[in-house]
Amino acid sequence: MSSRGAGVSTRTTAAGHSRERGAGTVLVLGFSALVLLAASVAVLVGQAATVRHRAGAAADLAALAAARAGADNVPAPCRAALAVAVRNAAELTSCSVDRHGDARVGVAVAGTGLGGGRLSARGASRAAPTG
Repeated sequence: MSSRGAGVSTRTTAAGHSRERGAGTVLVLGFSALVLLAASVAVLVGQAATVRHRAGAAADLAALAAARAGADNVPAPCRAALAVAVRNAAELTSCSVDRHGDARVGVAVAGTGLGGGRLSARGASRAAPTG
């Protein structure tokens, strides 16, 4: 046995080489792979959250447009919702405005995830005219 430092010993082979030689490389590679995996998951979660927030915002804005158009007695208030949804890169999936001007809107938003994967989210909102 050979000793290094204060009381630390390692076992050596018959040729005098340590059997632990190269273990640090394996540990560094394993740790690097773990960090890369964690970073990839964090990016994917961030992209999914962004698409979800875009869907919610597009639904809110489209519902507000439909409610305002309904309050102003526009003949087709869902056209206003459709125009707002399209400007926000969303697809209008449902729209209804009752006789009081209360609007209910649903939208779908698509996005691109890590590595070109497709992400999609749906949003729904309700808005009522004020006053």
